[in-house]
Amino acid sequence: MGPDALGYTRHAIQCYNEGTFYPSINNLHDVYVQAPGLVNFLIPIYAVFGDVRIFLFLNIIMNIAILLETVYLGEKFFNKTVGYIAGVCYAIILANIFAPVVLGSEILYLFLALTGFVISLKAKPIPLISAGILYAVAYTVRPLVLAFLVASIVYYIYVKRKWLRNSLITIACFAIPLIALGEINQQRLGTPIVSSTTGGYNLLMTAYDKATPLPEHSIFYKSDGIGHPYLSSKYTFAERDSIWMSMAVSWIKEHPFRYLVLCGERVFIMWNKDVWSVPNFLPDHLDNPTYAIASGSKTRMIVCQAIRMCYSIVYYVVCVLFLISIVKYRKEILSGKGIMLLILLLGIGGTCLFPMEHRYHYPYMFILCIWVAYYISNRLEKGNK
Repeated sequence: MGPDALGYTRHAIQCYNEGTFYPSINNLHDVYVQAPGLVNFLIPIYAVFGDVRIFLFLNIIMNIAILLETVYLGEKFFNKTVGYIAGVCYAIILANIFAPVVLGSEILYLFLALTGFVISLKAKPIPLISAGILYAVAYTVRPLVLAFLVASIVYYIYVKRKWLRNSLITIACFAIPLIALGEINQQRLGTPIVSSTTGGYNLLMTAYDKATPLPEHSIFYKSDGIGHPYLSSKYTFAERDSIWMSMAVSWIKEHPFRYLVLCGERVFIMWNKDVWSVPNFLPDHLDNPTYAIASGSKTRMIVCQAIRMCYSIVYYVVCVLFLISIVKYRKEILSGKGIMLLILLLGIGGTCLFPMEHRYHYPYMFILCIWVAYYISNRLEKGNK
């Protein structure tokens, strides 16, 4: 398990033993609160099965559902052929195949957000209520679900079918559960937490003089790190988040150009490879980046990176065909077909504000696959004439 998975597991077992949900009063002085929606999903799994790894089997089911929803959206916005080709594209990307083996928030978040978006397209009261609730639950896992919510509202406006009513229902059913949860946590913990409190922690890693586009946790755990003084147990997670956020915002105001450059560099890192879930198929000295770095051998590092990049070949083909498709059909971007691209645009924008890992592109791969399928479908159609 990686550090995130260990954190989710530890918090789930802790809260189960305490007979409460996450975060509990005993988490008040943690460094931050970590994806409470996911942890609270793991608690009943642990209660029933005694092992949170059962969640991985649910990951498989949700991954299949995401695949089917990709097919549906291809049919909905384009045609049946596009839907089928999009499904094939999505299914043959190696990282998508192995995504369920990772005990993380990626699949749960995407399943909730994408299901909410699919349901919202029905534009009827019951589906709209369901979509709003799903978006609210997704928000407790990752706040970036707002990109999907905005896309739903744009869709209502585009189809011109009672768009104001539809928007208000969806927003209300998104906001009310979160407000209620915030009030409950205000009474329990003294702070209205509804999602992760990693915003200040993450932003500070990209808003100091030696910042890079990547995470740099040492600024909190080294004695001379700028975030270290606030790890003291006298601070609550909410107080730390506020302090770190304030420090980061102050630095960004003083160095706006440097911050924008870092944001631009993160776009490249976000999309430069797709091996976040792919296991090591070869011996460690060939296929383990951590081993290669520890060895100090540049040759091993180059070989390892080359091998890992080979795992991304299908992904690279999809990315190239997506760019070709966008350029070729650029006049259709502002039509209904382009609504999903808004999710991609907002998702990239929101993600690149913080330190980057290449797995962060995963929630948007279904969009690339659908537009690639549109290009392939049209090429096949022309070839048959």
